Amino acid sequence: MRSKYELFAEDKEKRIIVEIQQVKEDDFFDRFLYYHLISMVEQVGGYQEYAFDRTVYTIVVLTSTPRDGSIKFSCAVSDMSPRDEDGNIVPVYPHRLVFLCPP
Repeated sequence: MRSKYELFAEDKEKRIIVEIQQVKEDDFFDRFLYYHLISMVEQVGGYQEYAFDRTVYTIVVLTSTPRDGSIKFSCAVSDMSPRDEDGNIVPVYPHRLVFLCPP
């Protein structure tokens, strides 16, 4: 399956995805996480090639917010780097899912 985006940009070293979206459904966080993960998985060639050749940055620009006021940020970032037992980031994967909500 190929992911579908409003705007897609890619170069040889990075995979950058920009989506401009109005918040219409309550599942938008889940939906964009799905799109982000699919863009990573599409790079895997099979059971012998699990490495990601390119970093995936998915940038979601929200043009409106839910009426219930549940979004109270201008920028929120989700990454794939695990944390150890002391809370230190282990820089394993550079992929980022970024939500921008300009005031």
